[in-house]
Amino acid sequence: GNPCVLFIDADAHTYASTWKFARNLGGAWTMSDIATSDHMYDGGALLLLADDDFRMYGPTKAVQKGCDGGEIVEWRSSDRGHTWHAGTSLTTGSQYSHNHVKAARNQEQGDGRFRLFWSYGDGSAPPATKNVELFYWGEGMPNAQRISISAR
Repeated sequence: GNPCVLFIDADAHTYASTWKFARNLGGAWTMSDIATSDHMYDGGALLLLADDDFRMYGPTKAVQKGCDGGEIVEWRSSDRGHTWHAGTSLTTGSQYSHNHVKAARNQEQGDGRFRLFWSYGDGSAPPATKNVELFYWGEGMPNAQRISISAR
């Protein structure tokens, strides 16, 4: 009954973007800024793990200038989304861009199981092959894990 929304507010000319969190409590909306990124087509996931543990995962560190996606960073709020701070970087030193982060459902905090997955690829050109590259991550994992799947 108290919806929470993650969205991106962007400049359509420069693609400069601000990640925003909106929440409705008792019929009144509040809004806060989470992070900035360089492309309006970046995509992330919002997890509300507890009243004092809100997390957003998104490609907020650019890798390929002018392309969507980037390095996946965890952003945390301990005050119900009023303020946010950068946490763990799930990816670092990537050649191409990670994007389109999706959250797995029914995951418990600290269980170390599959929590998120996302795509990875060259944002400046169509893929040279039909291979799809995906990554996944779970809390407690030391690094994101790569999955390679061949398209048919």
